[in-house]
Amino acid sequence: MAVKFRKRRPPRIAAVPPRVAVDPAGDWRACTDTLPKGCRVLGTISKGQDTGALVQLADSRNLVMVMAGVIGMLNQRQVRQLLEAAERQDTAPEMLPADLWRGTET
Repeated sequence: MAVKFRKRRPPRIAAVPPRVAVDPAGDWRACTDTLPKGCRVLGTISKGQDTGALVQLADSRNLVMVMAGVIGMLNQRQVRQLLEAAERQDTAPEMLPADLWRGTET
């Protein structure tokens, strides 16, 4: 009696999207020499191992990544959330040196 063996399929591995990071103070000039006409530069964006200038187009208001003059589309909602988070970090409360702080003595 012959034994039948079933072929096993390799497990499906979900593709992991590249990590995206926004730096409003990033040096976008190091990423590209040319920009779209009438655009607004918002800083730099890193997507995986690629870093480019984060640009808002004048006509459509879309956020794009510009690397060496090539425009790449971005997830608009994700990038806007990252920009809002970066703005919140920039508006942190003013910190005082410890010697000027007058708290309750314990």
